[in-house]
Amino acid sequence: MGFSMFISKKAFSLFTMCNDFRFNSLLTLLESNRVNGNRTFKVIPFDEDISLVKGLCKAYGAELIELNPQWDELGKSVYGEEYYRPKVSAWRYFRKFNVFNSEDENFLFLDSNVVLFESLDELDSLFTECDIAFANRSANGRNFTESAKLLIDKINPYILEGFNAGFWLANSNFMKELSSTKLSSSSTRSLLTLSPEQSFLSLYACMTDKNVKLIRDLDRSFVAMASAEISTKAETGRKNLGHKKVLSMKWSGKYYHNDQNLPSAEMLVPFVESSISFLKSEEDINPEVIKAANSYAKELGL
Repeated sequence: MGFSMFISKKAFSLFTMCNDFRFNSLLTLLESNRVNGNRTFKVIPFDEDISLVKGLCKAYGAELIELNPQWDELGKSVYGEEYYRPKVSAWRYFRKFNVFNSEDENFLFLDSNVVLFESLDELDSLFTECDIAFANRSANGRNFTESAKLLIDKINPYILEGFNAGFWLANSNFMKELSSTKLSSSSTRSLLTLSPEQSFLSLYACMTDKNVKLIRDLDRSFVAMASAEISTKAETGRKNLGHKKVLSMKWSGKYYHNDQNLPSAEMLVPFVESSISFLKSEEDINPEVIKAANSYAKELGL
């Protein structure tokens, strides 16, 4: 399989997708980036509810990018008006693909509920080794139907059950062959199961001549992302992975139900504390952003 070579080794930007409902997530993600390398950050609007997101982006110097309607249209062509979660349309998750319209040749996409523990400099060299690389595979059954898996196993056995789209690096040309795949139709839906954008991305990777990898297969010295839910160290939220370095953690969605006993809650405290100090030092900050940050701190018992 061929792969694209990149020109600039350290020119990758970070992307996430968010709305005001995920304000707490975005605050910790932007703050963890600020204290761990402060790379260029760009935010994709999940919907129109982004007044607090705009305030955070302004404070952190992050760019709130303009949406390209082609990705909404792609999502609707595959999923129609189907819901992924109650009252949340599946097609909205295809907005992640706005990363492919940026001027950035290389990028890393992170879900908003990821927190960074280290500089991401160690990922720099990986951009010359693949077209796209994912932190993790998807859970079995979340991406493909059984009939689709039989087909995928014949075309590209490396794909297996597909990939999780919460942490992945790629180049901007990755989707250039979309029109030739004929995947932009409702018939594609019969091949996919639960997770809209990651199942489509995994299927597209299979149907094109792309060099697709897991990050750990490119560099076994570190883990790009682990889950706070399987952590055994409550004070940091990191799992004991021996000699491996954990660059980031995806903290538990259960935190939204205020389960203060999860390691994820303690893991976030230092970032929330430093974020509030940072935001208060900024001039012309939206007072509603400070209010929301203080409310988040109160939830954490600060």
